[in-house]
Amino acid sequence: MLAALRRRHPEARLLVAGQGLFQEERRLPALAAARGLEGAIDDRGWVEPAQLAALMAGADVAIYPFDDTLVNRSKSSVKLLELLAAGLPVVASAVGQNAEVIVDGQSGLLVAPGDAAAFAAAVSDLLDDADLRARLAAGAQARVREQFRWSLLAPKVLGLYRSERP
Repeated sequence: MLAALRRRHPEARLLVAGQGLFQEERRLPALAAARGLEGAIDDRGWVEPAQLAALMAGADVAIYPFDDTLVNRSKSSVKLLELLAAGLPVVASAVGQNAEVIVDGQSGLLVAPGDAAAFAAAVSDLLDDADLRARLAAGAQARVREQFRWSLLAPKVLGLYRSERP
């Protein structure tokens, strides 16, 4: 996906923050080198939560690719909500709850899982269009504020805990 994106945007860089569950990030340098992308990836490794806001503020677009697996179909990602709340325009795979959190074209862009060309095109479109980025960023923040803030979710969760089973 990054190689395809850099054909239209040679200056595009991928910032990676965090670690994989199975330390998949250790393979990243070799994968990048094999595709001639060594200078295009900034792998920060584990980042303290206090530093994340500054990293997100420096980004133009966030990407959230998911494989279409049973586990990913059932995930509810706090990370995705954090990206949206930070006002980042997000391109995500339409897998599981990603498609419930993001309203395609309003609070982010959704692409079919596994379609690297469509993912790269969506990111490229966002990089080409500052107005679209601003509109999606505002829509993302509004979506989180209106649907996913704790003051709305906590009473629902408490109600479920307090309800009797049928």
